[in-house]
Amino acid sequence: MKKKTRVEAPLPSSNGISVAAVVENGEFANGGIIGISYKNMKKNSEGVDRMEVDGEIAGNGEVHPRKRKKEKKFRSSDISNDAETLSESAATVGKNVKGNKRKGPTKVRGDETPAMPSAASPSAPNGLNASMDEGVVPEPVGMQIYWNLSSVQANVREAASLALVKELIAAQKDYEARGLGKDDRAAEALPQGEGKVEEGLHDCSPSVQYALRRLVRGVASSRECSRQGFALALAAVLGAVPCIPGAAVIKMVEKNLEITASMKGPEVRDALLGQLFAYGAVVRSSRVLGQAEKPDQQELAKEVTQQLLSLAKKKTFLREPAAYLVAELGERVGAQGFERGVCAAPLFSDFMRDESGSPETLLLAIKLHKKLPPSLRRSCPLIPESGNLEDLFDPGNLSRLVPCLQESSFSHPRIHLVWHSLLDILFTSGPEEAPKSVLKKGKKKRSFESVSSLEVRVAAFWVAVVEGALLTSSHERKHLAMHLAVMFLHRLPSLTYLKYILSPNFLTCLLDSTSSKDNLLFKAAQQCIADICEWAEGTEERRIQLILAFQSFTNGKFDKLTKTQSVKTLISGLTTISGNRMLYKALVDINNMAVGSDGYAVLSILGVGYKKQRGTHTGEDEEADLEEEKHSRGWVIDLLRTLPQQARAKLPVSAELDELVVESMALLTPVRPLSEDEKIAFEKLQSTLRELSIALAKGELVGDKKERLQAMIGLLVQLVYETLSNPKVAVDTATEISVICSKVFGDLVEFEVESDVDESEEPHFMDVLVDVLLSLLAESSAAVRSSAEQVFKAFCADLTSSGLADLLRVVKKNATAGRHKPLVEVEEGADDDEEEVVDVEDSDLEMDDENEDGDDDEVEDDSDVSDQDEEKQDLVTSLDVNGVGNRLKNGEEREESDSEPSDLDDEAMFKFDKHLAQILKQRKHGGSSGGTDEAKEDVESQLQHFKFRVLSLLEFFVYKQSRSLLVLTILPSLLHVFINSCTEGGNPRVADRVSSILLQKLFKSKHYPKGPEVNLSALKDLLRKALKLASRSNIKKVCAVAENCFFWLLKVILGNCEKEQDQDVEEILKLALEDFFEQKKCKLSAEFFRQCCSRFPLLGNSLLGTLLDKCVHARTEHLQLEALRLAGGILGLGSKSARKAKNLSAEEVSLRAEVLKPSLGSLSAAVQSLLKDPPVKASKRAEVIQFCVSVIELHRVVYPGKSLSGFVNSDVAAAALEALKTPAPPKGRLKDLVTKLQELLGSILPVLFSLALSEERYILV
Repeated sequence: MKKKTRVEAPLPSSNGISVAAVVENGEFANGGIIGISYKNMKKNSEGVDRMEVDGEIAGNGEVHPRKRKKEKKFRSSDISNDAETLSESAATVGKNVKGNKRKGPTKVRGDETPAMPSAASPSAPNGLNASMDEGVVPEPVGMQIYWNLSSVQANVREAASLALVKELIAAQKDYEARGLGKDDRAAEALPQGEGKVEEGLHDCSPSVQYALRRLVRGVASSRECSRQGFALALAAVLGAVPCIPGAAVIKMVEKNLEITASMKGPEVRDALLGQLFAYGAVVRSSRVLGQAEKPDQQELAKEVTQQLLSLAKKKTFLREPAAYLVAELGERVGAQGFERGVCAAPLFSDFMRDESGSPETLLLAIKLHKKLPPSLRRSCPLIPESGNLEDLFDPGNLSRLVPCLQESSFSHPRIHLVWHSLLDILFTSGPEEAPKSVLKKGKKKRSFESVSSLEVRVAAFWVAVVEGALLTSSHERKHLAMHLAVMFLHRLPSLTYLKYILSPNFLTCLLDSTSSKDNLLFKAAQQCIADICEWAEGTEERRIQLILAFQSFTNGKFDKLTKTQSVKTLISGLTTISGNRMLYKALVDINNMAVGSDGYAVLSILGVGYKKQRGTHTGEDEEADLEEEKHSRGWVIDLLRTLPQQARAKLPVSAELDELVVESMALLTPVRPLSEDEKIAFEKLQSTLRELSIALAKGELVGDKKERLQAMIGLLVQLVYETLSNPKVAVDTATEISVICSKVFGDLVEFEVESDVDESEEPHFMDVLVDVLLSLLAESSAAVRSSAEQVFKAFCADLTSSGLADLLRVVKKNATAGRHKPLVEVEEGADDDEEEVVDVEDSDLEMDDENEDGDDDEVEDDSDVSDQDEEKQDLVTSLDVNGVGNRLKNGEEREESDSEPSDLDDEAMFKFDKHLAQILKQRKHGGSSGGTDEAKEDVESQLQHFKFRVLSLLEFFVYKQSRSLLVLTILPSLLHVFINSCTEGGNPRVADRVSSILLQKLFKSKHYPKGPEVNLSALKDLLRKALKLASRSNIKKVCAVAENCFFWLLKVILGNCEKEQDQDVEEILKLALEDFFEQKKCKLSAEFFRQCCSRFPLLGNSLLGTLLDKCVHARTEHLQLEALRLAGGILGLGSKSARKAKNLSAEEVSLRAEVLKPSLGSLSAAVQSLLKDPPVKASKRAEVIQFCVSVIELHRVVYPGKSLSGFVNSDVAAAALEALKTPAPPKGRLKDLVTKLQELLGSILPVLFSLALSEERYILV
């Protein structure tokens, strides 16, 4: 089994020294963290690469979740103190420690037998976890110190390090206080079991020697956080105990962590990491090396540098931390120590003169630039010839940096430390006041020039390195570019730099990475977008610039293309009027700005209005680009529409903001010059909007009138904006909307409307409004469609049958003729709203008769067959659900048409359905001219979206106006659409949408149409058709909707008639019950009838006689039991919650008597028949006996004065006695039921039963 390891390395700290820590970074980690990367890379599906070294490590640096050990996570930020702080604390502790009072050092057996030089017990304290929870870590003692060094808690490791330093200082002082010589000390160590004295450690006590060996070996352990804890303790001990020479520590590291030929891969890796952490502890122990002024310290610095660089050459994942430790060592020592120590290492010179150039060489060159000797500085190929680091970003020098910066991606998914150093130089090279000078006026020219030079360097660096080297390379380097974008944004001195970072190439990379969830960089790109948005949330200026940058590049489709809600979230975050006004003004300026003008250049500086590279264009190409650019700014118009609505929803709208919206309309210009008719229509829209706004500002309206006025104003605002991009909208809608407003709001505002139609012939205003709304829903933008829906919701209470017919015609229109004949067809005539003809195809309703029994076929007579054939040919006939026809608003009835055309052709549709004309023209032309499949699919898609929008209107109407008689007109039409969509070749999305409207809105509504105008005979006819559909359809969804439709129609019918007037409904249910018990092809279930009986108890009572008959004469034993269960439910015997007969109240007893009275004979016959011939199977027999026992008990309670012999005669009792004589005795519940039945029947024939029980003792199985 492969051993799981953590990716670990020393961490830099703000004070210059830090402890060793695990590197567990997220995908966008930054901030000077040194980590160890591995070359064995695996790609995962989350867009990042997974590193694997004898185990799986996820892309974010964590162990793979499927193989993660059960241990608490921690991060490098958990470590608050570093080795230097601990060294100082340890030194302070050492001054106060006078030594142990014991007579001598504690004996230890040797290296392999760990023991602490302490008299305290090595057992762990019981309250450790409790103390840690409270934030106080108890001081460990004995072996607990070493155990705690591996803890995942940083404060526990720090406390253990301090405790170890304290004990070692005390032990060393006690050892030195005895004044023994070197030979005596060594001789004393051996007898006491301390083991062999390490070379160079003769002045150290045995406890110190043991601790050093234990710590050096511990840094090679991969258990939990051993490397961090032991390296921390080693650095603290080296800094606090002055008798430990550095050279001896180096020898101890080489001896204990030596790599041998017998080691396996994981062991070699642990040894190399142990060496790295041990040398890091030496570097960060300030006492050992100091300023490297002494020769021995210089030699030690040389040896450490050589060892670290040799580690860097052995393994790729050790290069970055090793180079950083060398750089840290060079920064710590003085100039003389650096030259004679660090620079004297042979590998250091080779590293700096490497022609290939590595990111580690660049890191050393940047960190140690000031201390490098002139010869090394000149020989380093990455340092500019001028010797000035600011010249690194000159275009001529960037080409030399590109290869080594590309190589830095090996640390994926972390960011190599060289990037932090480069950005520090890039953004701190100019004057500190330079960024502020750009935002204020009156600054000196010199400051502006300094900012310009920084802008040039940033732009050159981004283009050459990020866009030229990273975005065009591997996934790892693209991932690195996303990291860098976030890092750059956090360092930008001004928003004018934003256009360089969010360049077209970078945004294209983001869009490509988020185009599919299968892309390896999908999650990384989404995280990058989230981080950029998080940066933008700092100020409203950032939000606005980022919105403009994202939307302008994608023509307003950034959220759709990236599958995020970034722009929506940014806009919703503008919570102040000034922020919304700023964005609004910027959008107006963009819309009014002409391509190629000076303003467009200003737009480019703002970072918006990006244009894809197309090469050099002249002549007609330039005109085409100009026209394309105008259309590409359509997103500006859309955002201008929605912004006031969003601002109104989240801000306290003031009159000032309303005035700003109205005034801005006058500043906007259309995309092309308007014709004379378009100007007139546009002015009419504006004047209507102005008059309605004045009426609303008076504040005199309340309730529905105000809601209607607000909805109409909202629609007019959107139409004015829509006219700027599509002037045809104003011509098509201005006159109709003026007429509607004059009729609805004529008492508030005076409108001048010219009409050539007589008032008596004028259509109802709602019919005109529905026609206008349909035309807007068919072709307009999303904002206009949303406003149109709001207008319909405000006016839906006045919907007429004519307007409803227009809505239903759209829903029922098929885009293309299906290959199969639809299950239900509705023929549309000249007056489509009057009559709907529903035909059901025989083949779709009939089930194959091959599975039926021959005996069943013989039972059916010829009359039954002929009746069924007639029903199959015409399942649903002409239906006028409103009873008196569809009425106009004034109550006049329409003239019925004598002729009914079977279907409308396209040309006839053009005359009265303008909202479908464009779609049908495209379909017609596409078919005649051999249009492509893409064009046909586009037409079908448009019609489908149009249907969904109209279905939304119908859904709202059904939900809010459930009492309206028009609901009865909507039901058959929606059923028609639903059934045809469920058949082969239909649209399942439309079927799901319609079924949701019917099941969730209509059938679950508490209210339903009531009144004398409801035609009950027509509804009963529809009830029969729904029942037929539920019992014969082979589609489960159709059956479910038909059953719910049947229940809803029952509720409407019974709610509009008297109890004694439901004979037809009872007859329908009885026929359905007969069909269920006699026909195999019936799709109804027993649960359907159980629901009918529970929802409508009176209907259930009427079915009791039929069910009792089926308990005996049903086709199969299973159906007999189903009938028995249904009868028990009607009698109140079937459910577990049913009360026993003896516990019924007087009122309940009287009600049961009424139910039993008409069916008492049938009930007696059923009980006697069941007792004579009970089922054979024990479980079914128990159910039958339970029913009979319950019925007999109910009879005794309801009719206490009557003898039971009148209900069950003596012959039946004798037959039951014979049935009890079975060879096998019953058990359990069956035995109890038989005993109960014997007691009840014993009252009829007590002598016979007593003989039977005494002689045979047979009972029913």
